Amino acid sequence: MTLRSLKAALLAAFLLAHTNCGSESQNSSAVPPPAPKPAPKGEIELQGVWRSRCIPGKLEGLVALVNIGITQVSELTIEGDEVTEKTIVTSGSCSSPDIEITAKGTYQSGPTARPNVKSIDMKFGRYKVKPVTEFGMRILNLSAFCGRKDWKIGVTRLITPQEDAEFCLPEPQIQTVYSVEGKRLYFGVEREPSTETGERKIQLRRDWYFTSVQ
Repeated sequence: MTLRSLKAALLAAFLLAHTNCGSESQNSSAVPPPAPKPAPKGEIELQGVWRSRCIPGKLEGLVALVNIGITQVSELTIEGDEVTEKTIVTSGSCSSPDIEITAKGTYQSGPTARPNVKSIDMKFGRYKVKPVTEFGMRILNLSAFCGRKDWKIGVTRLITPQEDAEFCLPEPQIQTVYSVEGKRLYFGVEREPSTETGERKIQLRRDWYFTSVQ
């Protein structure tokens, strides 16, 4: 081996050793792959915004104490396992709100013995109630809604489910069933299990449903 070839061999060995060393250093400092994202919460079929049709109002006490006809429309926004229900109470065709009621909570679902029907438990926290117009303020005050007679236009009040005042908000926990059929969301005819057996009735209310708007 000539001196020139020996130098070439040594140079090649030197470069190879440093190349491997750099590769190992790069590998040791490589950023680890991101952790897998957790599975989304809630039922996929429920995600989005759902709106009911305009129906006669059913706020307990209002129609009984005030000789008027009221209507209401409800909108459900479901993201993951969280649900927001916004109810608009009006004196007409549900186009202009007189009272706004908003409730936020969570839900859990599970299977039932009937195909395409699932159980659902919804639990709401505090409610927000706001009279939007003078008409809305008057019917809240005349009916002493949630035990209060000092409702004011545009002022939102927080109502806790623990308030036991007469003519107040619906139950904070709903245990029923549901089914998604195309773009329609149906709930059960009963909002809580039987007090005798503890079982929930697997029967859907067909005359009142929500339609997907997204």
